[in-house]
This record gives sequence, structure tokens and C-alpha cells, in this order.
Amino acid sequence: MKKKTVKVFAFSIVAILVTALSVTAFALSAPAVQTDESSLETVATAKEVRKNPYIVYDQPGKFMVSGHRAGGDLYPENTLMAIEECLEHAKPDAEVHYVVDVLEFDLHLTKDDELILLHDDNFDRTTDSVEVWGKEGVLPRDKTYAEIQELNFGYWFPYERGAAAIDESKRVYKDLDSAENAAIAQKLRAVRLEDVFATTTAMGFTGNYIIEIKDSGTVGKRAADKLCSFMQQYDMFDRIVIGTFNGDISDYLDNLNASIYDGRIIRSAGILEVLKAFLSYLMNRELGNVKYSVLQIPYLSWFPFFGSKGFIKFAHKNNIACQFWTVNEASQMETLILNGADCIMSDNPKTLYEVTLKVQYAVETAMAQAAAV
Repeated sequence: MKKKTVKVFAFSIVAILVTALSVTAFALSAPAVQTDESSLETVATAKEVRKNPYIVYDQPGKFMVSGHRAGGDLYPENTLMAIEECLEHAKPDAEVHYVVDVLEFDLHLTKDDELILLHDDNFDRTTDSVEVWGKEGVLPRDKTYAEIQELNFGYWFPYERGAAAIDESKRVYKDLDSAENAAIAQKLRAVRLEDVFATTTAMGFTGNYIIEIKDSGTVGKRAADKLCSFMQQYDMFDRIVIGTFNGDISDYLDNLNASIYDGRIIRSAGILEVLKAFLSYLMNRELGNVKYSVLQIPYLSWFPFFGSKGFIKFAHKNNIACQFWTVNEASQMETLILNGADCIMSDNPKTLYEVTLKVQYAVETAMAQAAAV
């Protein structure tokens, strides 16, 4: 997720707070839907043909650790290197051990209809695109995959273009032609979706994916078609949650689900859908029939209510999973896990994994002490 998206969310939250204040009096005085445990269980039971597989908060040890952009704080984001390192560190004999249950990354469509991993609308922030092509703001759909392969996706790591106080000695991947980096050059070139699936399959990854379609309009629909085709080819419908901040793509996915894929596509809620769900919670109203299975929610320290126990419980009662982005502070991770989050996306999955072990140990210890009384 990017800063522009967070700003949109922040603006939306201000708007919803104003709305919430306006409707609170109405919500308190109007006839409300029963909210006792039995009525909410009835709502959930009626809704779920099968339990949402992404609701795992109540299954010990099943909380999902997700590497946001494949762990962009630890390795260059959205690269084959980052993905491979996530899986290598999961091996029991790894020198630094941590487990990533969910790989999260973003997709753009190229000029020749290849799906590549990239978060931003252009290549400027993380690559040497300006140096190679001589201009800023080049869009993925304006270049072929072969042309994009010229770029170094680890060029600025661990910084971003324009960052203050850059220590050049830490930019260890800036020269992929050097003897030191030649062996890893291909891991820092543009990576296609099929390359990801081939790599993770070969490495024995059995976890899940959160894949965000960044394009909108006609390009976004072509991207959705291609992604769903790959999901069918690799039999991955039950392992992938598709996300998008573009309402037209959400609608298009819903149409594909109804007309072609027989309800097998699992998608997350868009911005407005998250806000509507939160408003339903505030107003003590049933969520109703929705076409998403997952709320992917920004955790904002100045507006923590999206991560409250009440809102998470409300979603779970409606058979909707709660996944949070982008959480990099250990204290916030701990709070969300204890509040019932099903998954957290973090740029530092190592820290997140360590926090999950800490919380799990504390909970198990408390339960053992209670049982002994």
C-alpha cells in the first residue's frame, strides 16, 4: 500500500467520523438488530456455506504472518530475491529462522500483457529507471517486459529515490554488473507472476498469497483476466486473496466469479466497502450480503478503532476475515493479534513472527496457570 492510499483512507476516516457523529443519535434511538450472541451466531450460520478459511484467529498457531511486498524492509521489495529469502528463512536449519505464511505483492500489466510485480504506478522510487531511460514517470503499460528487464529493482535498497542522508556504502545492489552481484542479478530484475508461482512451487511453499491488482479500467480488467487464468492453471483459487483499490475491478471480479469461476475467486473489500463495514458496526447493524470474504484494513495509530476487538468480532460473526496492513511496530502487532486479527502484513516479517511466538507463549502460559487454579 502506498502513501497516497493512506491519505485517501485518512480523508475517508475524517468523513466517516463526521458521519458517525451524525448517525450515533439515530443508531441509539432507532430499532436495532438484536446483537446478543445467539442472534449474531444465527447471522453467521445463515451466511456461511462453509467457514471462511481465512478466519484463523481461533485456531492456535494458525495466525498468518504476511511479508508485505515480500518483506520489503529486509530485501528489495517485490523481487524474486525477497520471495526466495522469505522461504529460505522458513527452513528449520536457517541461521535466522522465521516463517512467512502469506506472500503479499502487487501486480501491474506491461505493454505486452505480462503481469509483473510492482507497487507504484511507475518505476522511479525503487529502480534505476530514470538513469536507464532518461525520464521520470514511465508507466509499466508503456514498456514491454523485455524492456523492463533492463532495470535493477534493488538499485536504491535499502533506501528510496529522493531519501535524505543516503549512505552509499549500504546500497549493496546498485551495481548488478559487478562481480560481487552478478550471481544475484536475475533475482533483482522484473519478475513475472508465473516466475513467482514456479519458484514457490519448486521451493515447496504451501502457504497463501495476497495479490493486489494496481491497474484500473481496461488495463486492470485484462490484469484480472490474466491473474484468474493463472489461478486456474495452478489450482490456487483457495490460496489467493485478490485485492484492489479500484471499484471497477472489484465489480469486474464479482462478474467473473458469477459468470465463469463459480464463486471460487476470493477477494478483499475495497476502501468504501471497509468503511461501510465499519459504519455498520458503529450503527449496530447487520453487514448483509457482501461479495468479499476479507477486510484488508489499514492500522493507523491515530485511529486504532479499525483494529478494535469489537470491530474484528463483528467481522468474524459475519464470516469475514480481518487482515491488517502495514504494521511494522511490535507493540501494534501484539495488540492486533490479541484483539483477534487473522493476518498482519508487515515489511518486516521477522519481527512479526517473533511477536507471534511471544504472544502465543504468553497466552498458553496464562491458560495453563488458569487451569491449575
